[in-house]
Amino acid sequence: MAARGPGHGLEGSNFRARRRPKEFVKNAAAAPVGRGKCASITLTPSLKLPEHTMSKLARYLQVEDILLAVNVSNKQRLFEQVGRHLQETRQLPGDGVTTSLWRRELAASTAIGDGVALPHARLAELDGIHALYLRPQSPMAFAAPDHQPVSDILVLLVPAPADQQHLDLLADTARLFSNPRFRQALLRCKEAVQVKQLFDHW
Repeated sequence: MAARGPGHGLEGSNFRARRRPKEFVKNAAAAPVGRGKCASITLTPSLKLPEHTMSKLARYLQVEDILLAVNVSNKQRLFEQVGRHLQETRQLPGDGVTTSLWRRELAASTAIGDGVALPHARLAELDGIHALYLRPQSPMAFAAPDHQPVSDILVLLVPAPADQQHLDLLADTARLFSNPRFRQALLRCKEAVQVKQLFDHW
């Protein structure tokens, strides 16, 4: 797939993160999951995880890239936090990361509804896919299609130009977060290692 210049994310493809295909849309009032430990080894029957192989996303999400109770108040501060984190931990150009995510967000909100946002961008400097999960201290405005604030943020950064693998990963991520049972289980995860276990075993 031809690139459209740095910083435009995956926009321009057949997939729009803010518009989920019909099969992604689930009933948010589905049967609630029981109160068990989040993705722990000893799960209650009501929190038994599906017998699936590791999701595509889990392969790229590391424990050190799961940031909980992040003190940010708006999108710009969020993207700056992502840039600083990747510069400190992955030696990536922090300003470039921040700018690329912000440019993509200005094109159209990456919030998909149900309290979820999937900011994404492509950067020529990357030699692989990077994923980060962030949970702000308080839900934040994200211009979501359902007008609800966002509390689950999954950031995807891919090398430029984007290819079908990257688009499939974005679609798989949107599908995962469209599952109300997954979101309920994720909400109960209070530590980064628990979040990682949930992604690994869902």
